[in-house]
Amino acid sequence: MTQALVLLCSPRKKGVSDTAAQLFAQGLAECGMPVRVLALRDYAVTACKGCGACAPPPHHCILADTDEAETLFTALGAAKLLLLASPIYFYHLPAHFKALIDRSQRFWMQQQACGTGTSKKWQIQNARHKGHARPALAILTAGRTSGTQLFKGALLSLNYFLASLGATLHETRQLRGLETVEDLTARPAVTADLYAWGKDWASLCRACPPC
Repeated sequence: MTQALVLLCSPRKKGVSDTAAQLFAQGLAECGMPVRVLALRDYAVTACKGCGACAPPPHHCILADTDEAETLFTALGAAKLLLLASPIYFYHLPAHFKALIDRSQRFWMQQQACGTGTSKKWQIQNARHKGHARPALAILTAGRTSGTQLFKGALLSLNYFLASLGATLHETRQLRGLETVEDLTARPAVTADLYAWGKDWASLCRACPPC
């Protein structure tokens, strides 16, 4: 099992969210935790067509053999710890990332068929056993400096996306006012926190039993 997976979800290489995620990954590596860094932009993901073909068993997506979404889902499923790093575009996630999220519909269909979907009973059971779900983290970066709802839409989508993959969003870093990498590096307290955050989670994962 890959110990940690860092998924860079920005369409722009070496941008703010990429740089923030790399600091976290460096913290993990410094503490000896194996980490794999993948850039979502390097993988072809076709948008969900809403055809409903994944609803009946075996809940197979008809697009699975045409792109690389399943490769990404396999990597996400193999990690003990997940970090998703993304910028905010128009108060939400970038289109390519949202395409991957939409393609996780087949996992929701499978959970529904098994009676572990979004029913009230499932929500209660999931809350009780939250500590046993794989931990996931998120770094969200935005150029805007204000807006009470700035991260709300992205966080809602991430919570449900991760639930479909058997993971739970434990902690986030929601960073505002970062238009450029220089804006980030000009905040040494923030960069130090991201690095230390990686070290902290490496220590936490070492103390936890295997998933």
